[in-house]
Amino acid sequence: MANCDGSGLIASAGGNDIKIGMWRSSGIDHDAGGSPEFNLSGGTNFLTLLSKPITSAVGGVIYSQASTSRIRSPDWINFTPTITASSGTITTVAAIAAGDCKHRLEGTTCFYDLTFTITTNGTGAGTLIASMPYQSKKTTSSGVGRSGVTMIVGVSQNGIARVDMNKYDGTYPGADATTIRITGSYEIL
Repeated sequence: MANCDGSGLIASAGGNDIKIGMWRSSGIDHDAGGSPEFNLSGGTNFLTLLSKPITSAVGGVIYSQASTSRIRSPDWINFTPTITASSGTITTVAAIAAGDCKHRLEGTTCFYDLTFTITTNGTGAGTLIASMPYQSKKTTSSGVGRSGVTMIVGVSQNGIARVDMNKYDGTYPGADATTIRITGSYEIL
């Protein structure tokens, strides 16, 4: 793919199943509008990249997908989860920079790596919740991480696109100025 103002690949209607062995681009997003290199913008589409793409996207945006689409790639895909608490309200979560929260889909397994900071916890309590890009096929306790210096455990709930986090003893891991780091995996629907 060479020299285009927007995305290198666009699937704007559902029903596409695209497989790419190797992708190399030159001069993608010439207009610097921030167009993603791979854009699965409408309906349910599937994109499988068999190798990590060599990309030239100016805005740094490589992947964009509708909520029902799937991108399988050996590359990590950045996303911004919504961070909430099961009880009360978290006042402020620091802006999540590109690369701080990412996922990778291999077959039917979603691997995730999340890092975010609760600036002001407010009345947040119970369980800390991070939205995920795909629904879990079954309840799985597979995330391991830390809240400050305390170990936390993540659970992906059956049929829901989220990871629930608590300290190892079941208590709420959030507090003012606390950075949460958790990695794990779950099987998707």
